[in-house]
Amino acid sequence: MKVSNMKIKFAAITALFFAFAATSRSQTSWTISSPNGSVRATIQLTNLNGTADYPDSTRLYYSVSLTKPSVAQVVPASPMGLARSDANFVDGLSFVSETLQTQVDSTYNMAAGKRKVCRDFCNEKTLTFASTNGSKLEIVLRAYNEGFAFRYRFPETNTNAFTVTSEETGIRMPAKSTAWMMAYDQFTDGKYQPAYENYWNNAIPAGTLSTAVPTASSPPSGWALPALFQTPSGQYALFFETDVTESYCGSHLGEPTNNVYRIAQPLAPEGAGRGSVNPSYSLPWSMPWRVVVVGATPAPVLENTLAFDLASPCVLADVSWIKPGRSSWSWWSDSNTHNYKTHIAFVDLAQQMGWEYCLLDGGWQTITNGGNWQSVLKYAKDRNVGITVWFTSGANGAPSVLMDPATRKAEFDRLSAAGVKGVKIDFFHSDKQWTMKYYLDILKDAAADHLLVDFHGCTIARGWQRTYPNLMTMEAVRGAEYYKFNATYPAGEPVRHTILPFTRNSVASMDYTPVTFSNNRRAHITTYGHELALSIVFESGIQHFADRVSGYSTNTISPAAQTFLQQVPVTWDDTKYLLGTPGAFVVLAREKGNDWYIGGISGEETGRTVTVPLSFLAPGTTYRMTRIADGASGKPFDEQASSVASTDSITVPMLARGGFVARLTPNPGAKAGLKK
Repeated sequence: MKVSNMKIKFAAITALFFAFAATSRSQTSWTISSPNGSVRATIQLTNLNGTADYPDSTRLYYSVSLTKPSVAQVVPASPMGLARSDANFVDGLSFVSETLQTQVDSTYNMAAGKRKVCRDFCNEKTLTFASTNGSKLEIVLRAYNEGFAFRYRFPETNTNAFTVTSEETGIRMPAKSTAWMMAYDQFTDGKYQPAYENYWNNAIPAGTLSTAVPTASSPPSGWALPALFQTPSGQYALFFETDVTESYCGSHLGEPTNNVYRIAQPLAPEGAGRGSVNPSYSLPWSMPWRVVVVGATPAPVLENTLAFDLASPCVLADVSWIKPGRSSWSWWSDSNTHNYKTHIAFVDLAQQMGWEYCLLDGGWQTITNGGNWQSVLKYAKDRNVGITVWFTSGANGAPSVLMDPATRKAEFDRLSAAGVKGVKIDFFHSDKQWTMKYYLDILKDAAADHLLVDFHGCTIARGWQRTYPNLMTMEAVRGAEYYKFNATYPAGEPVRHTILPFTRNSVASMDYTPVTFSNNRRAHITTYGHELALSIVFESGIQHFADRVSGYSTNTISPAAQTFLQQVPVTWDDTKYLLGTPGAFVVLAREKGNDWYIGGISGEETGRTVTVPLSFLAPGTTYRMTRIADGASGKPFDEQASSVASTDSITVPMLARGGFVARLTPNPGAKAGLKK
């Protein structure tokens, strides 16, 4: 009797298992929610023929919704899938399995960025599908309180090289959404594109083509990452990719159709035509994370660290030598970088301001008129100023000692032995797979010689600052150097300054070379308060203050403003969005130790008065606040000091295209609510 009962129970369990397996394999929809339940993503294997530009075919789609403060779909059904040269992972997929949901919760430190200690906190699960020829595709899903991310993985083992020929992956936005986007580069000669130095478009209709009137000589170029959107009901979505390794290329977005933007691979002319546009690798093979940050306000967009949470962890055993800092830089005001006396003046500026570095730009190898680069190095060392130097990468076809691993290693060894602290490497202009590997090889070799790295003429940031924290910053922005190059540049910069914290600077450090009070070829239309505030609003592991020596003297700015620039940090313990809308104005706060720094800028053509809540301050403590804002004409400053607490707000008038800064330091022994 017992044996018979056991057989019955076993048969029942077996039947239940196969019934569950059959149900699971026929499943067509899966969900994952963030730890606090505020973000929910849904994956569907379905036919959406008649929606957007989707075909009459069963395919994978994802959507992302906010559930707090109320339920709102931010990203409607958006395409997934990719094509391999030997297998199609777009059409004909069948569901295989779903892993149990697990929670990821870990912390890590960043050398530079929005905050020192970051928390990687999310829920994760993996879905597995099979192509019509039986090849497997895993999709790893992660739901964060700030958004949703997914990556593709080919789990099988095969030492042969496989090639991804295209991606269906993309993002679709609701009709009548707004976008803040930068066009991917038009190619003229393949030597200086892509550089991610086009203008950011302000609040354009989602679905706009990157080229208004395409022609044979000026075809549509697509759109760069990251891309920021706002739905008609007010929610924000920031789309980008991270953890791009040597196994893949850097991606951008193709031209939209019906508000659907799909991933595009690099263009053939990039990198002087060298290398394939299609990435190839052996199996197993993991692709980059594709990320959608969502929020009911711009706060998650500006504050999130998902680009680093999802990146490969730091691979350096010793990071104690990595020292972010501030730097003087002569090239903006004086392009004669061969002049010894010019460099000496900027070393003296760094010493006077207490800045850690001075950058010697192109031409430093042939410095004359009183000394050479070695004597500049010695002069700087005697004054406790570190020297960094410029190189061309050679990736765009120009000659460079860095292209060959052996000569690169020898050059880095030579510089490190001489006492150089870092390298600025320019003119990459390619997002192809071989260039991604080249970036990472440079970071690895530079770290071995304890050299900091600043990439210019480069790809958009793709998570590498966590993996190689000696990467201090990257350009990939039309920065202050364009005052020298472009007559239309000054008129648009105030607005673009307010877009960058939510887009380019949201995903990693940005070398804009800010805070220029004097003019070079074209006059600023920003106020002095606006320029000073860029030291807070723009984040960079090395902040290159670009003005001439006299621009930072008390003959140009006030003693209080000069003191502020002597004290302002470049590394932060925390970052908070306070007020603002991309393209209009922004006010944010950054914490360093016990102090808080507030920076606010306006891109608007009329003045604006902002009331800034101080609820981010520690309760029960009063702070001494020094505020430097726009003076009456936009060039002098209005300076005030007061005592404030977390229950207070401050009201600050900004002129048209104006700005302000404030430093808040705890009053020893003071109690909250008391005013002095």
